[in-house]
Amino acid sequence: MKREKELNAKGVGAGLVSAQKERGITLIALVITIIVLLILAGVTIAMVVGDNGILTRARGAKEETVKAEFYEKVETQLATSAIDDVIGDKTEKSLGEILLEMQDSGDIKNYDKDKQEVNIDGNVTVSVVDTVKKVGDGKWLQAGTLITNGDENLIITAGDKINYNPNITSSTSVTLTMAETGHSEDQTISLKADGEADELEWIVIGAENGKLVIAPTASVTSNNIALAGQNGYANVIGVLDKISWEYGKGAGAVSARSIKVEDLNRITLYRPEKSGYGKGELYEYGNEVTFFWNGHTNPSYTLTNGAEDTLINNHNSKFYWYDRGWKESDKPSDTTVTQQAITTLKSIYYSYYPNTLTTSNESSEGEGIDQTSNIYTGLFNNKAYWLGSQYIYTYTGNVDFGVRYVGADENSSVDFIRGHCLFGSNYYMNTYNYGVRPIVYLKSDIQIMKSNDSWTILES
Repeated sequence: MKREKELNAKGVGAGLVSAQKERGITLIALVITIIVLLILAGVTIAMVVGDNGILTRARGAKEETVKAEFYEKVETQLATSAIDDVIGDKTEKSLGEILLEMQDSGDIKNYDKDKQEVNIDGNVTVSVVDTVKKVGDGKWLQAGTLITNGDENLIITAGDKINYNPNITSSTSVTLTMAETGHSEDQTISLKADGEADELEWIVIGAENGKLVIAPTASVTSNNIALAGQNGYANVIGVLDKISWEYGKGAGAVSARSIKVEDLNRITLYRPEKSGYGKGELYEYGNEVTFFWNGHTNPSYTLTNGAEDTLINNHNSKFYWYDRGWKESDKPSDTTVTQQAITTLKSIYYSYYPNTLTTSNESSEGEGIDQTSNIYTGLFNNKAYWLGSQYIYTYTGNVDFGVRYVGADENSSVDFIRGHCLFGSNYYMNTYNYGVRPIVYLKSDIQIMKSNDSWTILES
């Protein structure tokens, strides 16, 4: 009996121990399971939201898609603009001008020309330098004051000095005839030579057709050029280019021409079609005006909005205008004839201060270039010079046919971009004298290197 009790006692004890062990194993298994699940959950979360997770990669893929679409649009715009330039339809647009147009059309959210960044859709932002890397194919492109071919070591700010030598000697001069300039006598223009006391400094001002564009910081002529009347207006581009061409013969250069207002607009990113110049006036930029004889000694005119009136200034029954050559129209001898068409002209005059991009130098709302910058002091330094750009200005008196120039206001010493009338539709004539500044195109594969505060041309 005693033995049975002992065995029974042992049996019961063994059962209790077995049950406790089973409960212990189950608890351990549960803890292990929970730990495994937590590990798996952590792995899953990391895979979904981690630095290299599914969501991160999805967002990255979306951003890359947005960028790719943006780059493709920019490439298309650049190619289209280049084709228009080749066929002579329009002047090639700079990258900065294209980005502003894309901003207008809603293709991008914002182009920050100060930071040189593009916010594509409100979320994705790319730098202009990275954009050039993707779309430039190694060509030089310009966005305002930024000039680069995408190489991180070749980022130029407009106004940076460059050691260009045009190889001009002290005996170099150009003769301009009366027929060319409209002036009362022939002009012998002496060109500034290398190594003289007034040796020219050259700066990079932009990029066009994949090439760097440079210009001097002063007029290249020792004496000013006089332009006057019909011939001065008609021949201005050829006259200025005739002088400018002499400076395109230095090492690394391929050609040269006179600086134009479009070159300055590329830097300032001034857009005349968006400026509102002359809004509501007869001379509003882009306004098309149709002139006709209507029984008066002065021509009458109508605007695209239907408004009609007669020119104020005396025309002596004759109207002159330029259309690939000078033309004239006489008032009909039959006084009963009305609405006899003469021509339709588009007013394309505008003026602005480069530091404000407005007609006021005092404006605090302007987005122009800094007056302390090298490009401002290099191009707008109170040394007046012609621009190889004609204009037509329609107003209530008559029609002005003039030439643009950079010069100071009569009431201040601050340069701005403006124009002078050389000939009027009523045979009114003027003569003005200014200097010349060429721009030089460097080879598209030009090798340059930054040295101290200027760029050095490595080609011999």
